Amino acid sequence: MPYLNKDEFDGRRPRTHRGGRPRDDQREREILAAVLSLLSEVGYDGVTFEEVARRAGASKATLYRRWKSKRDMVVSALKAGPSRRDEPDEINTGSLRGDLLALCRRLVQSMRSADGQTAMLLLQAGLEDPELCEEIERSVGPTGARLPKTVVRAAIGRGELPHEAPTRSRSKKLPAP
Repeated sequence: MPYLNKDEFDGRRPRTHRGGRPRDDQREREILAAVLSLLSEVGYDGVTFEEVARRAGASKATLYRRWKSKRDMVVSALKAGPSRRDEPDEINTGSLRGDLLALCRRLVQSMRSADGQTAMLLLQAGLEDPELCEEIERSVGPTGARLPKTVVRAAIGRGELPHEAPTRSRSKKLPAP
């Protein structure tokens, strides 16, 4: 029995390992690749646990053990996939104009990349689902779906926008094209 401090002992025998088979990192990469592939083909709304499981040759139970929702699964795939960036997500060029141009360049770069179709579909999904947009931006950076709060706050701090400028996005659901 491993040594336990009296503060750590709750009267039960300590668990030395989790039950079941250990997670396979390669298997997770295969599942996340299936998510990205499906996402690029059918968009966020078309991604289902059933189809990801079928394409990855995994059970739905395996997917549900790893991710509690479709949103979590998609965000994990984005974090692991080509959408991730190694550059800083903070945009602060010293002027509102420069910040807006930097955001536009980032959006154009995303659209021209190999996963541009996926970026476009996620941009649309982010406009329709603000919570998804926030989760994506927290994970992989600004999507271009809305102006980042940091850009607005910096512009207010530099006197380029009035202090009463909204720092929260007021997303309206746009009609489908």
